[in-house]
Amino acid sequence: MAKIADCKVDVAYSGPFASELQAFAAPGSWTSDKTAAFSAIVEGLTNAGYRSFTSSVATIGLQRKGQSAVYRVPMGQRGALAAHAERYVHIVCIDRTDNYSGRLFAFSEVSQTGQVVRSATKDAE
Repeated sequence: MAKIADCKVDVAYSGPFASELQAFAAPGSWTSDKTAAFSAIVEGLTNAGYRSFTSSVATIGLQRKGQSAVYRVPMGQRGALAAHAERYVHIVCIDRTDNYSGRLFAFSEVSQTGQVVRSATKDAE
């Protein structure tokens, strides 16, 4: 089975906070203002229906807080993304869970054009 990191697609995310996420993904130092602004974005994504899960950098392919990409979830995917097999999802790295490669991610299903199509939290209910 293909890793989700190998399933990145060339689709530009154009949903909530798209321009802000692009700015946060750029390398640079994190100031207290930047940290506070990113926390507000994570809260906004949660309110927009994004669902959180943990994984590793190698599995997802995103390393820094604020990095995001659109993926086509492979058939046979396990875990939080299993219900979205053969669909497009936008995944955002929102924090680290350890000092090595563990990360906290948030995702929502998107269309082929990068627009959020439905809340990922509805699938968990």
